[in-house]
Amino acid sequence: LAQVSFVGIGGCRSHFRMVVLEHGLGSLRLRWTKRALSFRTLATRATRSKTEVDRVKHVVAVASGKGGVGKSSVCVNLAFSVQKLGYKVGILDADLYGPSLPAMVPPEVGGAGPRGTKDGKIFPFIFHDAPLMSMGFLRPGDYSAIRGPMVSAMVQQMLTQTLWGDLDFLFIDLPPGTGDIHLTVSQQAEVDAAVVVTTPQQLSLLDVDKGIRMFDGVNIPTACIVENMLALHSILALMGH
Repeated sequence: LAQVSFVGIGGCRSHFRMVVLEHGLGSLRLRWTKRALSFRTLATRATRSKTEVDRVKHVVAVASGKGGVGKSSVCVNLAFSVQKLGYKVGILDADLYGPSLPAMVPPEVGGAGPRGTKDGKIFPFIFHDAPLMSMGFLRPGDYSAIRGPMVSAMVQQMLTQTLWGDLDFLFIDLPPGTGDIHLTVSQQAEVDAAVVVTTPQQLSLLDVDKGIRMFDGVNIPTACIVENMLALHSILALMGH
């Protein structure tokens, strides 16, 4: 166990407890201390042509078994904390059903929003020199029901057609659970590692194992488990709740 403190955008400090898995954070930490990530997944993926995401050196998926555990907040704080170490980072909000990135980084606080190019590429929203992409930027306020095949196609387009540039790290905020979007990301990008976010409640912890097994199934190592909202849980415990 390790107490971890991330200083994110606006100087906001978030506290987590991180459970390091045997094959995980040691290697991941090497990347964030000026060394290269040692575990690139070796799974045989579907043959595909080169896309914009192939210019990214390392891809990290941030996931959770349940919603409401602070996964998106962890993803954003993690990305900008890594940026403070001198790396070039980007964030993809792959949760089409409930995109959170526009709420945490509103378009009005940055420069020009996403826009398309003549050849079908997408210029991302730039904030503090980091490219960000979310369906909430492309279609603000339009979160209608979307069928599975369309979801996969939309995520694939944002992932592979966004002009990420030469990034060191791309952090992908996945939707809760395990489903089509997770499989699409694992097929369309060489994901180096997954970070699984949970809260101290037993009900939330039950789904952590499902998420890890899903990543194991597509040969993506789970680097660590982030136990979020630990301070709140401790306060409630002291109060007898």
